[in-house]
Amino acid sequence: DGTSTDEVILRNAAYLSARYSKPVFLRVDQEMNAYWFPWCAYNKDGSRRSSSAKDFRKMWQRMVIIFRGGKVADINRQLDNVGLPPLDPGVRWPGWMHLPPTSDPDSYFKPAKNVAFVFNPVDAPGVPNVVGNRWEDYYPGDAYVDWVGQTTYDETWNGTIEERFGWLNSFYEQYSVERGKPYMMGE
Repeated sequence: DGTSTDEVILRNAAYLSARYSKPVFLRVDQEMNAYWFPWCAYNKDGSRRSSSAKDFRKMWQRMVIIFRGGKVADINRQLDNVGLPPLDPGVRWPGWMHLPPTSDPDSYFKPAKNVAFVFNPVDAPGVPNVVGNRWEDYYPGDAYVDWVGQTTYDETWNGTIEERFGWLNSFYEQYSVERGKPYMMGE
């Protein structure tokens, strides 16, 4: 429909910030290490898709930087620091949304301080369990993650209950204990 990705991100940041006074937990593209979602880098048989885990990390970093707001020039500088293009200068706002132009370096976007970004893979290290499709391959970095969580199902890809609890514990130790991130069960 011609809507730029930056417009969608900026609209959501502004809406969540203005609409909700309480904290909002945002699970961006959850279960990224599971083939059943299109943002996973691998198919069920382990073959590669067109997007990679690196693409996922960059997408996540872009969202967080934009949600954190600030002057367009500062947002663009932060994006450049992680190797991402600047904000789309052609973003157009619908009549009901009165946000500043992204083409003006001095335009200011209010930070969405109430939004916490939750890194939430599926409980198994990767489905399929292939090199490049594990939790750590998708992790965008401590500076871009507020909370960590996992999704676990009653019946999963042939994992025993012991294996599943082992996966949950391993992730918890690696991402919550070692990195100091608060932990939640996403699903």
